[in-house]
Amino acid sequence: MLRSWFAAKLLIVALGFALVYPAAAGALEGVEIVAWTGYVGELEWANLRDPLEGAGATIVETETRDPDELSGLLEGVEFLLLPEQADAWLWEDDLEPYGQDLAPALRAFLGRGGRIVALTWAVGGEDILRGAGLTTAEDSLDVSAQRLVVVAPGHPLVQDVPEEFIAPEFSTDFWMVDPDAVDIVATQDDTPVVFILQREGGEIVLLGFDFLEVVEASEQLVINAFLPDVEPPVEPPLVTFVVPGELLEGKLAPGERWEEPEKQLGLNIDPHDQYVLLQLEGNLDLHLRRDEPVEFGDGPAAADLSLLGPGGHLALLSVDMLDSDIVVLALANPTDDDQDYRLVAWIVPDLEEIDTFPFDTTGELGPMPVEALDRFVETEEGHLALVQYKIAIADGHEHLNLSVAGENIRAYIRHGEPVTLVGGTVQADLVFTDHVAISGPFLVPGVYYIAIEGLTPPQTYDIEGDLR
Repeated sequence: MLRSWFAAKLLIVALGFALVYPAAAGALEGVEIVAWTGYVGELEWANLRDPLEGAGATIVETETRDPDELSGLLEGVEFLLLPEQADAWLWEDDLEPYGQDLAPALRAFLGRGGRIVALTWAVGGEDILRGAGLTTAEDSLDVSAQRLVVVAPGHPLVQDVPEEFIAPEFSTDFWMVDPDAVDIVATQDDTPVVFILQREGGEIVLLGFDFLEVVEASEQLVINAFLPDVEPPVEPPLVTFVVPGELLEGKLAPGERWEEPEKQLGLNIDPHDQYVLLQLEGNLDLHLRRDEPVEFGDGPAAADLSLLGPGGHLALLSVDMLDSDIVVLALANPTDDDQDYRLVAWIVPDLEEIDTFPFDTTGELGPMPVEALDRFVETEEGHLALVQYKIAIADGHEHLNLSVAGENIRAYIRHGEPVTLVGGTVQADLVFTDHVAISGPFLVPGVYYIAIEGLTPPQTYDIEGDLR
């Protein structure tokens, strides 16, 4: 998160904005906490430490990067605190190596039922945890002074916390949050600010506060995080979440459908993502539904989108079109034979939108970001690039000239929808290898997609174009 946080910090200090509320005396009596304080800011740490000690907790501070030393400090202790590291003067990614170093100790601590409480605003606990491979979450937008909402009422973590409260200065929400996270406090846009993860037999509580300013609700949340049994039993999710890029293989018997929700697959969608790529091999129907399981009956499946067999499928879906947090996938075999399938879902960073003419751009084809994608983008003669180019052509234009350069490179054009692959065959309106000119009645207004195929990836290529 890139923010002018140091200047803002000076302003807060100058205004005397940091407030400390009296902690519930005795609430944490006998609780022992180890805190990693390698780069904590003096004021932030005082505002966090004082209410915890005021509630009866004992805190041992450490700056070690030695996992064995940290494991020794955590012996017999139930809680590890990773505060905002406000004096780090580092990029977020610079803290990840600390997490990599400490990962064995963190995982062992969680493995015996320990709890990690991590706070962050710009550079903090979640960066260390991400480096340790314990979360994918990253701090996102500054939500200071926004209205926050308790989205898990009755949860022990929100005991004595109002249902709504104003976020203190230097609060953040999160994105790239793990699919199994349990959201506790969120913004009014439903982005998480406080959430919980179950990991390695223990639990992690992440809070988007740096504690330069304190409000009563944020202080109560932190105190509650160190009370026993923060996380009550959670009902298992209705569907099984799939990891983007993970290859799923199996077999469906004739007429078999994934009718039970637990057989269906959930794909976690983040608003920062642009497109979702779904690729299926097998003569099967692929059904998608937003935010809830697909329902099967005597008629068509209750789904938002159905890609019907026979044949393989490649679907490129806009996140804006999906407009949901979760997409649920279900397969059905409409044939009279057993059908083997291979399915992979991938988050595509973006289509390259071209809105300035003339243009000249370069790119690279392959290797695929995950090995499982190789076979899915394999055409009859080469490989298709994941990233496609999008051109919007309005009324009044008469000529579109395109050229592509590169060794053993060809380009495909399709009007109205992305270029796709079915059974190794590229689905497109036109293919060219060097230069193409589209004009007159053939140049229909609308959106055109351009995909690059290379015969011997990895390869670089160049595309030029002009519109008149």
